[in-house]
Amino acid sequence: MLKLVNSLKYPNLIAKLKGMNAKNLNSKDFEELLKQNNIVSINSILKAKSYHLKNLDDNSSREEIENELDNILIDDIEKIEKYLSNKDKEILFNCVVDYEIKVFMDILKKIKYGKIEQNKIDNINKWTSKIFNKLQGIARVNNINEIKIYSKKTAFENIINSFLDTNNIEESNLFLLEMQLDKFYFENLFNNLNTESSKKLIGTKIDLENIIWIYRMKKYYNMTEEEIKKYIIEVDYNLKCLNELIAIDDYKQIIEFLKKTKYKEIFETENENLEILIRKYMYNQYKKTFRQAKYDISTVISYLGMDKNQIENIINI
Repeated sequence: MLKLVNSLKYPNLIAKLKGMNAKNLNSKDFEELLKQNNIVSINSILKAKSYHLKNLDDNSSREEIENELDNILIDDIEKIEKYLSNKDKEILFNCVVDYEIKVFMDILKKIKYGKIEQNKIDNINKWTSKIFNKLQGIARVNNINEIKIYSKKTAFENIINSFLDTNNIEESNLFLLEMQLDKFYFENLFNNLNTESSKKLIGTKIDLENIIWIYRMKKYYNMTEEEIKKYIIEVDYNLKCLNELIAIDDYKQIIEFLKKTKYKEIFETENENLEILIRKYMYNQYKKTFRQAKYDISTVISYLGMDKNQIENIINI
């Protein structure tokens, strides 16, 4: 029955997604953006090249641009949802739980530091009024007891509450909580997928995220092997050698080790940032899956992956 529903609805959805994707920036647009050296010229190109950003102000800040890009993503999610079965709607929601996590992290930082930028409040209100309706009003939260009440409306309540029960918010390292929540996000998403094509896509994403996380935890946080193992996403898709990778400290040795894995093609390019190489590879995987246009949720996941990739590329220019 599900296959019948998909065969009836997915052709229309795929046609819709192709039209939506045609309005997004392409690789030549990004090359042009990278040549710019000030925010005015960047915004000018974004306005000219993106239908969605035509009303952007010339002097809009990076944060304001990110808000506008999130508005596009929210609009896309609402359009996609109309075409999906109940099961695929659940998967769609699981795909964007990372934005729900971001809402909580922004509010926890507000409580920790006693302040929050207005543009972040605006962004939280947009997500909670459009997608995470059960969290409406969370932007007004000012203490731990209130955040715990809202956490009950999520699938990651236990992670939030366990952290808050064992850590003083003013002295806590919120990065460690964010790592736990990100780990939950990927494991929950993967474990609830219903097609091999979608598992391949997210399994690959998880493998590459684990590589990035190991690299960051070693380089920037000087974490021990045992500490790193606590935060690794527990899905071994094609990367069956995480413990060996965690044991390597030298960056060049890490790259040489990765050249012997299934993802060796990513690391053949010399003298380029590890995260940029991985981001490019993953974007190409999304693009390849999207072009296959299968009548299942992998097409939606690939479109959202390209959407998120575009947002990340623009705000990191």
